Amino acid sequence: MNNNENKKEKLEDIISKLEKSNRDSEYWKKIVENNKEYFQQIKSKIKIKQDELKELVIQKQVGKIPETQFNEKLEKIQDELTELEFKIYKMRLDGLRNVNDE
Repeated sequence: MNNNENKKEKLEDIISKLEKSNRDSEYWKKIVENNKEYFQQIKSKIKIKQDELKELVIQKQVGKIPETQFNEKLEKIQDELTELEFKIYKMRLDGLRNVNDE
């Protein structure tokens, strides 16, 4: 394979990835539109947990809570954030299945 064929192949690969990315973006927009209220609820809960995490770090930095309490609360908040992020991930997977079935 010569250099020009190699460049053409790489360019075609990049174009293919961009097209897939655009298609996935459109699917995600549809999923969010179809589940707008649920998505907003999860986003709000994530924002609250992120604020709690920020406040927890501040409390630790100024010495208001001991290390053990910080670690316990940190783990709890991280678990809750992971659960919320998983809900969004599941919503996306379910939505992509539904969009692909159409």
